[in-house]
Amino acid sequence: MTVDDVRAHLTAEHFLDGRVPSRTTVADRLAGVKLDEDFVEAVADVCSRDAAERERLLQEARALRAGQGHFHPQPGPEPLPPGPIGPSARAELAEELVQVQRRTLEVHDKLLRAWERAADLERERGNANRMVVVLLTMVDKLHRDTASLTAERDRLRRYERRPDLLEKVRERLARSEIQRKKAEDELKRARSERHKADRLAEQAAEQVRALTEELERLRHRSGQPDNSPLQAVLTRRSTSRETADADADDIDEALAKAARYLDDGAQRLERFAQDLREDNPPTACSPCRSSPNQTKPVTVTPSMRRPASNT
Repeated sequence: MTVDDVRAHLTAEHFLDGRVPSRTTVADRLAGVKLDEDFVEAVADVCSRDAAERERLLQEARALRAGQGHFHPQPGPEPLPPGPIGPSARAELAEELVQVQRRTLEVHDKLLRAWERAADLERERGNANRMVVVLLTMVDKLHRDTASLTAERDRLRRYERRPDLLEKVRERLARSEIQRKKAEDELKRARSERHKADRLAEQAAEQVRALTEELERLRHRSGQPDNSPLQAVLTRRSTSRETADADADDIDEALAKAARYLDDGAQRLERFAQDLREDNPPTACSPCRSSPNQTKPVTVTPSMRRPASNT
C-alpha cells in the first residue's frame, strides 16, 4: 500500500482527536517519526482483514516499539511486508508530491481552456442549427416562387399574347431556379457544419469531464481540499410584378451572407478542432506514478453522438 492508500482508508473514528492526519503527517508516522499508539492501531486496522490478523499485527508492532528485537511473524493471509519507510523513501514521497502539485496546475489550466472552448462550441452548435432553419425557410420559399412563376409562364403561353411579359416571367423563373439550387447547396453545407459542431461540442464536453476527474484524483493524491449568427428574415412580399425583382435581390443578398457566415463558421470549427487535438488529456500522468483510473484520450464513438435531426 502507498501513503495515499493508507490515508484513504483512515477515518476520524481511528483517532482520539477525531481528525485524520494530513498526507505529510501520515508519511512521517509511517517513517517512524513521532509514532504513537493511536496511529499504530489505526494502521493495523486498515491493513488487516479480520480481528485476529489485526491483533497479530498489533503484537508485532508493539514488540518492535518495545525494543524486543526481531519478531517472528505468525502465519496469516498475505501479510504486508514489514519495515519502516527510510529517509530515501521520504525524499521520494516529497518529490512525488511536488510532481503531483505541478501536474495539478497543468490540468487546472487545461480545464479552464476546455470550459471556454466547450462554451464557444455550444454557441457554434446553436448558430449552425439556426442557419439550417433559415436556409430551410429560404429553400421552401424559392420552391413556392418557382412553382408560382412556372404556372404564370404556362398561363401566359396559353391565354395571353404578351411576348414581352412572357420573357420577363421566364427571366424571373430562371433566376429563381438558380437561387433555389444555390440555397439547396448552402443548406447541405450548413447541415454538414451543424453535424461537425455537434461532434466537436460533444467531444469538448467529454474533455471537460475527463479533465475534471483527473483534477479530482490529483487533488486527492496531494491532500488538497475541493474547494449571434446570421438572422436572415425572409418577409413575405407581394407577388406583384413590381416587387418581384426586389424580392429576388433580397434573396441574392441573403444567400451571399449565408455563404460568408458558413465560410467563417467553418474556419472557427477547424480552429476549435485543432485546439481540441492539441489540448487532449494525455494517457499517462508522467512523471507521477501510474494509476488504474488514468485519463484516457477523448474519443467520440457513434453511440455518443446525438441522433440525426430531420432538419
